Amino acid sequence: MSEIAKENGEAVEKIAKELFQEDGEQTRRMAATILASAFVFHESLAGKLKGLNSIDALRGTKRLGKAAILTEWQKILVVNYWPIFDIARRILEVIPVAESKALIERLAETADRLLENRLMRSHDLTGAVFQRMIVDRKFLAAYYTTPASAALLLGLALVPDLTPAMKSWANPENVTSLRVADFACGTGTLLTTAYSRIGQLHELAGGDSEAIHAEMMAHAIVGCDVLPSAAHLTASMIAGAHPTVKYDQSLVMTVPYGKMDGDLALGSLDLLNPQAKFVEMAITAKAAEGMGEKEKETWAALPHASFDLVVMNPPFTRPTNHEGTRHDVPNPMFAAFASTAEEQKMMAEATKRLTAGTSAHGNAGEASIFLVLADRKVKSGGIVALVMPLSLMLGESWERSRVLLTKNYSGIMVLSIAGATDEESSFSADTDMAECLVVARKSKPESNRATFVVLKERPAYPLLGAGAAEQVHRLIAGNNLRRLEDGPVGGTQLHFGNDVIGQAMDVPLPESGVWNLARIADLALA
Repeated sequence: MSEIAKENGEAVEKIAKELFQEDGEQTRRMAATILASAFVFHESLAGKLKGLNSIDALRGTKRLGKAAILTEWQKILVVNYWPIFDIARRILEVIPVAESKALIERLAETADRLLENRLMRSHDLTGAVFQRMIVDRKFLAAYYTTPASAALLLGLALVPDLTPAMKSWANPENVTSLRVADFACGTGTLLTTAYSRIGQLHELAGGDSEAIHAEMMAHAIVGCDVLPSAAHLTASMIAGAHPTVKYDQSLVMTVPYGKMDGDLALGSLDLLNPQAKFVEMAITAKAAEGMGEKEKETWAALPHASFDLVVMNPPFTRPTNHEGTRHDVPNPMFAAFASTAEEQKMMAEATKRLTAGTSAHGNAGEASIFLVLADRKVKSGGIVALVMPLSLMLGESWERSRVLLTKNYSGIMVLSIAGATDEESSFSADTDMAECLVVARKSKPESNRATFVVLKERPAYPLLGAGAAEQVHRLIAGNNLRRLEDGPVGGTQLHFGNDVIGQAMDVPLPESGVWNLARIADLALA
């Protein structure tokens, strides 16, 4: 894309407009990633969609060019995958024919290599690649949850007795009545894993997940992100569960962020206000639909206390420049998308008003605000499943957040990693921040106790993550977890094969103060 930019400024400007951004390295990288993703999906769909020629077939007939690719993508758009192929089509259309030939050849070769080496797992590819290409991650602070960590988190959160109303996973109406949301969905790893797990539970009970796919897309799965391209990819990941099933409605949305027609939007944080008016606030959201993209009234679809599961790996940015690496940025939390100093100040003030009287804390940063959002959106009896900074367990500024969880949630599970460094203690890819996983049910606790798990290392692959989650649930159900009061005998070991992968312990939660069982390699020291 950089080579094209040197010769074709007008084309690059058009691409930037399609992505709702200014021209720059980030925008060009996003465009390249969307095209690469489209090529991989094109090749994976060939053979599944009637009449669709594969990229390899086009190459064999010497028709691998811009016109031929656009013709094939139009065939796909008639069936599905509008979120990924429409935006890819619009990007490819403005690239001059002379420059497109070399680009298409390179993209085709990339798709071949990924598929030949079985590296094409949709959310693995777009998540890992897309995140590496986002320049604004320092300010957006939105990191890619690995598939293994997602399998662990959702394995803990999505259980057969998910809700009191879930009397039978075999009943399609029970499943389609579920509401699952990620208000910082990124490239969709968590939502995709959640949807896969729901489909698995439905089919294990004798149901047909394909038969309810359109209904699930229309009403059950909600995703929001400030990056239009990320929302498009998320919608495509979820749609990929059943690629030949048509759907005409989706609740994966690009939420406005920054200056919008004279007003300022805060992305998903605007959802903290249940009374927001579209006309007054000039707030709209674009929903990535199966057969097109259209404006949606977000708040009409996302009321408080309406979700059975809220799962997120939210931004961790803090409002002050603690790192000191960008002295010219007054408020990194709102510095994405080239926001001016004045806009950053106004957005900070608006956020302060929305979070007044809540557990959110400025020094804890944006993640503590998203915890408040999760708490407001999840219904009584629903589950929150969050990737949080490890400071949630130990930080002074997170005290109110810990109290919120202790007083209003039961069945709390907190997982950390006994890594030697912060990077080795992270559940996300490509970040140097220590993290923890928090899973809890919104209901008044009968006893203030929690399950603390310390893993030796981050799960390397999804089977290991899912296996660890299953063990934890089995130990809790059988009342086989060692308790802190049992003395210095350590926690109950978790195994994968013959290897010990971590320990778990049943621990009383203090009414206030820190949760000390973080990164302890041997829980006998607890």
